[in-house]
Amino acid sequence: MKNSKGFIQIIVIILVVLAIIAGVYYFGTKNKSIPTPVASVQPFPSPVATSDPTANWKTYVNTKVGFQIMYPTTGFSKPQLPSGVANSPEVYADENTDNNDIFFSNSAPSLEVFEFSGGLDELISYYMAGKAPMFAPAAAEVVTSTEMLQVDGVQAKRYETRPKIVYPETENDRSRFVYFVGHNHGFVLVGGTQSQEDQILSTFKFTN
Repeated sequence: MKNSKGFIQIIVIILVVLAIIAGVYYFGTKNKSIPTPVASVQPFPSPVATSDPTANWKTYVNTKVGFQIMYPTTGFSKPQLPSGVANSPEVYADENTDNNDIFFSNSAPSLEVFEFSGGLDELISYYMAGKAPMFAPAAAEVVTSTEMLQVDGVQAKRYETRPKIVYPETENDRSRFVYFVGHNHGFVLVGGTQSQEDQILSTFKFTN
């Protein structure tokens, strides 16, 4: 009987020790602070550099009227003027060109520049009536849409037109004219695609 009592005492002691250990572990882990999760910072992706389509264009400067404009290097070596005679030598625009039509290539828009002291709406009426110094094809067109623009901080207006007489093969033909005024002159950008117009006009600046 003494041996069994001694064995029971040993078991009780072991159980008491285990209970103490368990209590210490429980209270120790309960009082530990829960670490605050740290938010991971995702770096913003670096902006992708976009190429400027006008970066390598040439610049035409007109000191008489007071403006400059850029044009594609795929165009003429120098802006040209209409010679009016077939197969005649090229006539180039220079810094004093006025009251003329300046061509930058066979496909890009041309810029008509002429003396004019009225406002934008007056310029449009004047040009569409065929009164500008150069031939105004808009006088023979029907307006299909208009859009307000800004060219170097001045108000401009784009007109899209079609021929008054439409044939099946020309049903979808459209022409574009962008009108604006400045320095007592009227400016009309004629022809080309709308994308070409927007790119060329984004480079236009009045210089004096």
